[in-house]
Amino acid sequence: MNFIDVLIFLKDYSLPTIIIAFAVSVVFFILDKVLKNKIPTIISTVLPPICCILIYFVYQMAFVNKGFFLSLDTVYAGIVCASLSLMISAIIKRLAKDPIGTLTSKNLSPSTLAIEEIICDFVKEENLNNATEKVLDFLASNLKTKEDQAILVNELACILAEFDSKNNSETELLAIAKTIILSYGAIENL
Repeated sequence: MNFIDVLIFLKDYSLPTIIIAFAVSVVFFILDKVLKNKIPTIISTVLPPICCILIYFVYQMAFVNKGFFLSLDTVYAGIVCASLSLMISAIIKRLAKDPIGTLTSKNLSPSTLAIEEIICDFVKEENLNNATEKVLDFLASNLKTKEDQAILVNELACILAEFDSKNNSETELLAIAKTIILSYGAIENL
C-alpha cells in the first residue's frame, strides 16, 4: 500500500473523525517533540486514543445528539477515531523522519502503521519492523480463532515483552496489548 492508497483508505471515515484524529495526532506529536522522553511509555501510548474517544464523545453530545446519549455506536466510533489517530501519528512521524521515503513506501498498511505507532516508544528502532511483523502475524492468526480475550491479551503482552527496551511493568504491557487489539480490530473491521 502506498501513500495514495492510505488517502483512499481515509475516505471511509467521516470528516469529524478525521479532524479529531488529526488534531489529537498533531498535538501529541508536538508534545512528544517538546517533552522528549519525559512522558512514561504507558501514558504516551494509551493517552492519545483515550483523548480521541473522549473528544469524539463530546462531539457526539454537542453536535449530533444535542445531549448526553451513550450508545454502542458512539463507543465504536470513538475507538475507530482513536485507531485512525494512531495511524495518522505513525504517518506524521514517518514524514518527519523521511518525507520522500514515506511517500514512496509500499508497506503503509493501516494496521502496520497503527501497531508501529503504539509500540514505537518502547521498542528500539532497529527492532521496530520485526516487532510489528510479529505482532501482526500473531493478531492475524489468533484474533479470529481465540475466544478468550484475556488469554489473547496475555500472549500478546508476552510478545511485546520480548522487544521491550524500557522494562515496562506487566500492567503497562497488558494495557498496550489491549490498545493494540482494539486498534487492530477497529481498522480491520471497517
